Amino acid sequence: MNQLTAYTDTDPLNQLIGAYLEAGRPGGLKENLYLGNETTLGLTTNNLTLLSSQQYPYTALGTIGLVKLREEPQPSVVTQILNRHTVNPTNRSAGQLILLDTQGQTEIEQALRRDARHTGGSNVLHWLFHSSDPDVQWILGHGSETRAAITDVQTYKMIRPQAKEAWGHYQALHAKDANTREAVRKWLYGANLADAGWGRFNRNDVKSGNRLSSHYTNLGAGLNTDQAKTAARGEYAASKLLITAYGPDYQMKIGKSAGGSRPNGIDQIWVKRDMRSGDVLEYLIIEAKGSVNATLGHPSTGQQMSPKWLFWCLVRMAAGHGSYIDAQTSPELPKKILSALINNGGIPVRGVVFHSLYGSQNESKVVEMTDLGLYNFVAAYENATAGIQRFHNAPTQAFIAFQ
Repeated sequence: MNQLTAYTDTDPLNQLIGAYLEAGRPGGLKENLYLGNETTLGLTTNNLTLLSSQQYPYTALGTIGLVKLREEPQPSVVTQILNRHTVNPTNRSAGQLILLDTQGQTEIEQALRRDARHTGGSNVLHWLFHSSDPDVQWILGHGSETRAAITDVQTYKMIRPQAKEAWGHYQALHAKDANTREAVRKWLYGANLADAGWGRFNRNDVKSGNRLSSHYTNLGAGLNTDQAKTAARGEYAASKLLITAYGPDYQMKIGKSAGGSRPNGIDQIWVKRDMRSGDVLEYLIIEAKGSVNATLGHPSTGQQMSPKWLFWCLVRMAAGHGSYIDAQTSPELPKKILSALINNGGIPVRGVVFHSLYGSQNESKVVEMTDLGLYNFVAAYENATAGIQRFHNAPTQAFIAFQ
């Protein structure tokens, strides 16, 4: 198994790997999401009244639906999108604020504060564990008693008086559909952990919802410059689109920190997680831009979202560098991602850029999504460990620097 020897800038292996990685951002596949065309109120006290009332998330500040998602525009259709992290389940299907289409500091602060208060946990339900069937629910709550009753029948061909209730519920499974019968039996006999895999998904989904709440709170702090408001707008749009347009299996791992860390690092890290097994299927590296004029930076480590830039961000996160990761966040996640990147067969690592076109004359309510595809550092690692010298800065067709 390939592995790094250290998580430092000066480590010779890291320097060689970085030298073999492209410094230009991958070209990627662009797609525009057109976010609602409802008229919003002017920036008056009406906005603040809505944001501070129980009418949230029905707020006029920002758009409330997707007009276009992977198909031609349909101006007459506004899709209601599910928010599985809303604290109040009665509002979970309500149109959700997606885009902070204002430059007003107070309005943005109020919206983020309100969203943080209404976000947390998870409303994802399991078809078995949340079944309304009384026999299923009884068995799931009395597993040991049900197994004891089955053992009595199999071993002694009899049912003890105290086991009659359990045996009755178990026998009632014969009248259920085959999938339910099989799922309950697996749960009873140790293969329950196929469904305990869902339990792992759910535990991580609760953590994701709580991280999102903190993310919104932290985005709302220190919005006293245009640059800070622009950054907050982009990160907010990215996180809301990931839990709505992308689907229920995406979970936040790292968002905006309270201490303002990551000024030179990755905006957000998400995972796509299998809802049945609980396994991570993909890591997502997210870069967010909040206005039409915002562009990807080009620091000394390469253009933002380039393979070289990502490598050095992850190395510095793994090292606990304060400009890349806050002290409360475990460095284990960047270490896992680095391992996946330098090993064949590792969990795929994908880059995505969300770019709000706020400020555009014609497309102010559009978010441009660019899927940069998968990163792979295996060749760079193998070249570095083999000590191969080659002209690694030559341009390639695989990676196109963003102009």
